[in-house]
Amino acid sequence: MVPYNLIFLKSVVLLSKQDFPSWREIQNAYEDYMASIHFQELEEVIEYLILDYKVNRKFIEDQFDGLAESLDHTIRLNLNTLI
Repeated sequence: MVPYNLIFLKSVVLLSKQDFPSWREIQNAYEDYMASIHFQELEEVIEYLILDYKVNRKFIEDQFDGLAESLDHTIRLNLNTLI
């Protein structure tokens, strides 16, 4: 099972499927780290974003398309229009 992390930075929200042992490792990787949430499945991430950001499933799934092709297993989420 691939772990997923929503990473909240001061300037952006990232979705990563890189396997970080702990939130401290994420904090060390990103200078402007604020918080992160760990998920076991991509469906959990989708449900979280739908509930917390009040977006529809297609909007989120469209953003996830680039995750498989990402060399560092991380994508930037475009949530600015939602906040």
